[in-house]
Amino acid sequence: MDLKPKVIDIEKEATLSQKLKNSVFFYKSPNNTNTSFYLITSSLEPTELEHFRKYVWNKNDADIIFYYPNDADEIRMLYAKYSPKVSNIDSVLEVFSPTEKDLDTIEKIRHWQFDSGVFWLNYHSFIDKAKYKGIDKELVATLTALKKQLSNILTQLISDDSKRDEVVQALIDRTLYIKYLEDKHIINSYFFSHYFNDDNVNYVK
Repeated sequence: MDLKPKVIDIEKEATLSQKLKNSVFFYKSPNNTNTSFYLITSSLEPTELEHFRKYVWNKNDADIIFYYPNDADEIRMLYAKYSPKVSNIDSVLEVFSPTEKDLDTIEKIRHWQFDSGVFWLNYHSFIDKAKYKGIDKELVATLTALKKQLSNILTQLISDDSKRDEVVQALIDRTLYIKYLEDKHIINSYFFSHYFNDDNVNYVK
C-alpha cells in the first residue's frame, strides 16, 4: 500500500501542527473508489482530534481517518466525510485491535478491498445514515438561502411569484443533480470541456 508521510499545517493551530509532525500518513486511492485515508500515530486530545477532522473535512481529500497512537492498543476508524459538528464518538466506523482477535475486521480493510471499493459494502448501512447525520440542518439552511438569493436575482425577469419559484426550484434541482453526477465520477471537468467548450469559461480540473 502506497502510504506516504504527510505534512500537516493547520491554520491558527501551531501546537497541534507541531504535534502531528512526522506522525501523519496519507493513502490516495488510485481508482476513485472513495477509500483515500489519513493515518495518525500521535496521541491527541479530543479537541485536537476534532480540529484534525475539521482540517480533513475542509480539504475533502479523504474518506477515512485511522487514529492509532503509538501507545494505544486499538485502532479507531473514523468517517472523514462527517461534518465537524458531529462528535468524535459518533464519527467512529469501527474500533479494533491489530491482533488475531479482530481478524474479521482486518479482513474488511485489506488492500484489495480498498482498491476495488468492496470495503464500503461492509459499511453501507453506516454510510447510508452518514449521508444525513449532522448535515441535514446545514443543507436545508444552505438551500433556503440559495433559493432566496436566486428569487431576488430573478425578480425583475419573472414578476409572477409562482413561475419564479418554479424556475428557482428547477435550477436548484439541476445543480444538485449535477453535483450528484460529479460525486459519482459520472461527469467531470473533461466532460464539461468537451460538450460545453467555451474559451471564456474555466472548468477546474
